[in-house]
Amino acid sequence: MKIQYRPEIDGLRAVSVLAVILFHAEFVFYGTGVLEGGFLGVDIFFVISGYLISSIILTGLKEKTFSFAHFYERRIRRILPILFLVILVTSLFAWENFAPNALLEYSKSAISAIFFASNIYFWMEDGYWAEASELKPLLHTWSLSVEEQFYLVIPAVLLFIWHFLRSYLVAIVLLGLFLSLILSDVLATHYGELAFFMLPTRAWELLAGVVLGAYEVNRGRHPKGWTTQVLPSLGMVLIAASFVMFSEHTKHPSFLTAIPVVGTMLVIWYGGFGDHLTKLLKTGPFVALGRLSYGFYLWHIPVFVFARLQVSEPTTLDKMGWIALSLLITTLTYFLVEKPFRNPDIVRTRYLTAGLVTTFCLAMSLSSFALLNDGISIANASARDLFRQTERLSLEQDGAPCHARDLENFCRFGEPSRPITLINAGDSHSDILSVPLQRLAEDHGLQYTQMTSPACPLAINYETRYNGDLFVGCNEAYNQRRLEIIQHTPNAIVVYGGRLPKYLSNFGDFDNGVGGIEKGFSGFDLHLVDEMRSFEEGVLETLKIIQQHAETLVLIYPNPVAGAHVQRVIHSMPRVNGAADPTYQYKFSKGRYLEFAESARALYDSIKGDNIIRIYPDEIMCDGAYCFVVHKGKAYYHDTNHPSSWVAEEIAKRTIGALVERGDLDRKIAKTD
Repeated sequence: MKIQYRPEIDGLRAVSVLAVILFHAEFVFYGTGVLEGGFLGVDIFFVISGYLISSIILTGLKEKTFSFAHFYERRIRRILPILFLVILVTSLFAWENFAPNALLEYSKSAISAIFFASNIYFWMEDGYWAEASELKPLLHTWSLSVEEQFYLVIPAVLLFIWHFLRSYLVAIVLLGLFLSLILSDVLATHYGELAFFMLPTRAWELLAGVVLGAYEVNRGRHPKGWTTQVLPSLGMVLIAASFVMFSEHTKHPSFLTAIPVVGTMLVIWYGGFGDHLTKLLKTGPFVALGRLSYGFYLWHIPVFVFARLQVSEPTTLDKMGWIALSLLITTLTYFLVEKPFRNPDIVRTRYLTAGLVTTFCLAMSLSSFALLNDGISIANASARDLFRQTERLSLEQDGAPCHARDLENFCRFGEPSRPITLINAGDSHSDILSVPLQRLAEDHGLQYTQMTSPACPLAINYETRYNGDLFVGCNEAYNQRRLEIIQHTPNAIVVYGGRLPKYLSNFGDFDNGVGGIEKGFSGFDLHLVDEMRSFEEGVLETLKIIQQHAETLVLIYPNPVAGAHVQRVIHSMPRVNGAADPTYQYKFSKGRYLEFAESARALYDSIKGDNIIRIYPDEIMCDGAYCFVVHKGKAYYHDTNHPSSWVAEEIAKRTIGALVERGDLDRKIAKTD
């Protein structure tokens, strides 16, 4: 028995994919994002998929025609040809357009997408150092991975229930649905990324569709009366309201997500009986777009990403053009790839296999080569030395990074008998100094302790929040513990640094004046524990405590912020005879940096005392009226703001040199005597 085609479901798919695409286009109307809850289109897809897949499986079981081989061949024909083509084409564009950091991350995501594990990859990815989400062409494949993982499990589960517990089929699926929903709501509170990307916390949305499919196969779908005229429209109202009311700050997936899920269930179950909504969804444009929805979903993100690389400040017209281009590519590949490959009479199994193996090997080869070559593609080979300079060095101990460790697990190097301890305390800008500082501390017979954490300057009376929730590793207890260690460490030399201008502006933007704008950290803000005292007062009090207990306080003044990403600057450098132009320079106004950092520098300047050493990174990174991103064959940054490894080395050398010049390290000899 063939499953009856329902055109209104294709119409619902059209609504879903449009919502997702409008969300990703980031249209703004009078300062407000348009359809900020459009990402819920994916949740609607999940419900539809659960309904259709369970209907196929259970109908086959009921008619005794179900075959695992036939089921998975249909899934392969439906999903893989266009997916592998998108990955291959995207990989070629990534090779040409991405700098090494971005190409490395892309290659990992491509391999994970090929093996339907990109949801796991994007969950595990280090978001603090990773490329911005808008520059991840395969980020959206996480949802395909969730679906494919579900498809691997659900046929066997339904087969078992059908043969042994058939009369409890709907009840068992409902139980699984509620357990998954409760798990998603609990995890979304404290582990939002985990809840967002993982199958166990998304399964309930797919199972919502399975409930409908199971009930329909068992008892049929026969709604009557007013329900068929009212409830589909009510379902669409719930969906539309969610698109408008939800945002990236909404707890999701959670109990709240049941609103669009229930809305989708109402449209699926009660639609198709002559109501006005179904008539609209059955119209040609909706059905046509619904049939294109899978390819449209796959193509739009790569198109958006590579278009954004060309246009730094896209207009509404630009974004509409991106959508039109995505739809054009989708239409072409639908008729040339998707539709033929779905039909075994047109593309036989052996040709399907040959095509998939070929695209698989090509995509894997590109990604594997990029991984083995540190993300340096042929397009970037001429500037290999400059790219190498942008690599980030981070200190490790016992196989784990010293950065972002918990309260009782800070890295300590050197014998406890050594009389002087060099303590490196701050955020990621302090971590950048960790490798040369530890090495130089070792050379001078010092202990070395590192207490650094992302977006976490050492100061009391604040906590870093992300999307309203406490940012892990940066709270009052964490900072108090760092201060306690300093207070109880005899002969301590404290190297205090961090990105103070960013915090004083509450993660504001920096415009370098020559086309580079470093955006503030989206979702981050500083929360004052005692709102009667400012963040500046907390920093000053912290520095006074350190100054009182430490033998020496080394203030590393904020380094200039590049604004532009150094790897993208190098990637776009002019070439001379096939090699990167050695005379090329990218510079920006030192005055702009000083203006941005004025309050931070003034705060440091206000700390007085004989045990203060002041280190100015701008003396290394700037010359006269300009600061440099690339200059005379040297790269000055790791990304948009963190100094490169050679700059970090110079800062560390100046720090130790100043300590030697003052005689601070002579205390080691006196102590030994």
